[in-house]
Amino acid sequence: MEEMISPFIHPNLRKLLSFATSERNIDREYERYIHSPVRELYGYIFEDEVVGCIGIEILDLKRCEIKHIAVFPNLRGKGLGSKMISFIKVKHPVPF
Repeated sequence: MEEMISPFIHPNLRKLLSFATSERNIDREYERYIHSPVRELYGYIFEDEVVGCIGIEILDLKRCEIKHIAVFPNLRGKGLGSKMISFIKVKHPVPF
């Protein structure tokens, strides 16, 4: 998993976001991830290509919300979505 921070959206990431939001909202949503201090977008890298993505919004110290999650259709059903969610749970553990 790699945080997506480039000011330019990669074509694979654009396609993935089109699965998770409307085509007309892709640029706006990507800009929110790049500029908002409470939003993070991660790409799942497989064979040097972004093949999945998960975007979150940090609500407070104990909560974050998945805003977008997508995997290319040819790789669905292989557990990539679950791996991305697990990554977020480790990166943003709930403090006790």
